Amino acid sequence: MRGAALGSDLRNLAPFAQRCGFNGLQLELKLGDLDLGELSATGQREVKNTIARHELELASVRVALPHAGLAEGDAGQMLWLVERAMKAVMGVGARMICLDVGRLPSVKPENKPKPVTSEQAGVILIPEPKNIAEVEDEPVDAREIARWEVVDSALRETGAMTDRYSMMIALSSELSSFASLGRAIAQAACPWFGVDLDPVSVLRDRWDLEHVLDAVGGLLRHVRGRDAVKGTDRRTQPAAMGKGSTNWKEMLALLSQGGYGGWITVDTMDLQGRAAEAVRARKLLVGE
Repeated sequence: MRGAALGSDLRNLAPFAQRCGFNGLQLELKLGDLDLGELSATGQREVKNTIARHELELASVRVALPHAGLAEGDAGQMLWLVERAMKAVMGVGARMICLDVGRLPSVKPENKPKPVTSEQAGVILIPEPKNIAEVEDEPVDAREIARWEVVDSALRETGAMTDRYSMMIALSSELSSFASLGRAIAQAACPWFGVDLDPVSVLRDRWDLEHVLDAVGGLLRHVRGRDAVKGTDRRTQPAAMGKGSTNWKEMLALLSQGGYGGWITVDTMDLQGRAAEAVRARKLLVGE
């Protein structure tokens, strides 16, 4: 469960999550007055003990870069933020950061990432990829292509940091395609990088769910539990899980078929009645 959707006081979030049957919490790097990056060793122990006392795990810590992203933002600031997050995450006992990298440059159609095979995926077993139908993309100019140099450099440096901290980073980009996200991860060639799959981003993408999973399913490290209604021009309107355009039965079946055993973090941040919707979403996921 994404804690920020239900408040900023961990002392209230943890018992609520326990009562509702959740197994873990996702925290923000900064949640209200709680800034994980500023905690002393005593503060870190208090966070860990509060979560453990309610029989929960700290599933991940969520970090978002400015929406300008690496392509137009300050790569140095991003590296500082990520390292700060890694130190904080290690201190409070989590092993994964969910990082939204903001907008990524577009890719040429021929640069779409190749599907990840079961051999490349290592311990994560996925079905052999199908042929992904080609989708016509808008032309990408030279200036857009040139922006990849900044992104690639920043992600390589980030990858070096993750190796030092042994920290998994699940990457996402609400403002970019899965083709761009897959290309960024492939170019970084970092074993600590994976994909944070957002079903709402799938609804906005040119690729459908099967195509997305064919392309990046072997890199899947985290799934965001939220939904939306898909409108014209791939616009979306937030919706409760199971009441939007995501086919959750198909989603869960494909994840199971691919051997995914990681976290699905219920995220009701964009909804009214967040607490009630979080409970209903959990029941949907576990089949109650």
